[in-house]
Amino acid sequence: MITNWLTYRGLVVLGLVLIVGGCAWFGPSRPPETLAETGFAVQGKLGVRQGDEGFSSNFSWHQTADGFDIELWGPLGQGRTRMQGEANGSVTITTSRGEVYEEPDTTEAMRRWFGMAVPLDALQHWIRGLPAPAHPISAEQRDAANQLVSLEQLDWQLQFSAYRPPDRADGLPDDAIRALPGRLVATHEDIRVTLVPGQWVVSGDMR
Repeated sequence: MITNWLTYRGLVVLGLVLIVGGCAWFGPSRPPETLAETGFAVQGKLGVRQGDEGFSSNFSWHQTADGFDIELWGPLGQGRTRMQGEANGSVTITTSRGEVYEEPDTTEAMRRWFGMAVPLDALQHWIRGLPAPAHPISAEQRDAANQLVSLEQLDWQLQFSAYRPPDRADGLPDDAIRALPGRLVATHEDIRVTLVPGQWVVSGDMR
């Protein structure tokens, strides 16, 4: 299914990157005050495997209270694709060829464009080493520092590791800054998603 999607959209397998926020946030064109109280921006690497098929890429993710902006690209910026989500659940997809598609639902957009339905409303919490507050927890394990080591939620099994402080923390007192996962592995049935954040910028209450 992933292979069919990549072939149909003409994207390069190794040229995908996840961004919920757009890497423009890291440059001078997007000021920090655009982030909401629980906003964040993160860049890193992404790997996805489903059965015998998969892809890997770089990623960058920008999240605000009003939605997200996800951009995917490969080496030298190849195959750049953008997914922008609004608070009402609608999604706009812009392909590497400049084609624009509107989707009414985030889950269906993920299924159609990425060949799987990763729950982005939960993933925005998981990537920060937090359970998704709107969903029940099946099981969890924490270390001596109260950091999540493993979590089962929404039928996903998650492993967290390599915690470290964010690279930047805007509007946060020193005693509110906590370490964030440097690696997240999420599995569900035959889907395995690995996120390796390399640069973190957070804003607001991260406790």
